[in-house]
Amino acid sequence: MNSFNDFPEAQEYAMRAIAPRISYEKFVEKLYMDIDSILSLMMDGVGHLLDLDETGISFLIWTNLKSKNYDAQLDSDKNGNADISVTSDTYKWIAEAKIYGGKNNYGLNHIYQGFLQLTTRYSKCEANADCGGLFIFIKPRGRTETEKSIMDSWLNMLNNKKNEIKNLVLTPHSLNERSLFSEHDHVVSGYRYKVRHMPLCLLHLPEDKSGLDSKKYEEARIAYESFEVKNW
Repeated sequence: MNSFNDFPEAQEYAMRAIAPRISYEKFVEKLYMDIDSILSLMMDGVGHLLDLDETGISFLIWTNLKSKNYDAQLDSDKNGNADISVTSDTYKWIAEAKIYGGKNNYGLNHIYQGFLQLTTRYSKCEANADCGGLFIFIKPRGRTETEKSIMDSWLNMLNNKKNEIKNLVLTPHSLNERSLFSEHDHVVSGYRYKVRHMPLCLLHLPEDKSGLDSKKYEEARIAYESFEVKNW
C-alpha cells in the first residue's frame, strides 16, 4: 500500500496548506523555489509571451501558482491593485510587475515606480509579511539590451537611490542567482523589508537559416538591429 510519502504532490500541498505551522521564512523560501520553476517553464515558450503586457504575463504566473495549490490572488486589493499576492493565514507576500523595453520603450524609471508601489503603497511590512517581489519583464529593443545589462543598470540605479531609500542594502544578481535582493527600513513599520527582483527576459529572434528567412520575424528584427541607445 502506498504511503503519504510516496506522493510528492501531496507532500507539497500539505506543506502549503499548513504554512502557518512552519516559519514565514520557510514559506517564502518554498514560494521562491516554485516561482523559479514557473519562470523557467515560461522561458520554454518565450515566443508566445512577446505580445503580452504586464497583466497578461502576470496572469500566467498567477495561474501556475494556483496550479501549485497556492492561495494566490491576481490584481488583489492590497491598499491598491497589487499584481500578484500570495497568502496563507497570516502569511502574506505581495509582488508588482513591470515591463522594461518593448514597444512602449519603458525604462528604469518605470521599474522604479513599481518598486515604490510595492514598498510604499501595497506593503505595510506587518508581521509575517516582510517580504515581497518585483517581476521585471525585459523586452530587449536591441543587441545592447540583455538580461544582465538591464539588471546591472537596475542595480546601479538602486545604488544611486540610497539617499532616498532608508538603510538600503543590495545583494547583486549572478549567473546562478538571477534575482537581486534589496532590503531597507520600511516607511510604515520601520522594520526591514526584503524584495526579490526577478527578471524574465523575453526575446525570440532565432538567427539560424530558417529564423533569418522567416517573414514573421522580419519587422521585429529590423527594429531590433536598428535600435539606438537613448536616455529613457
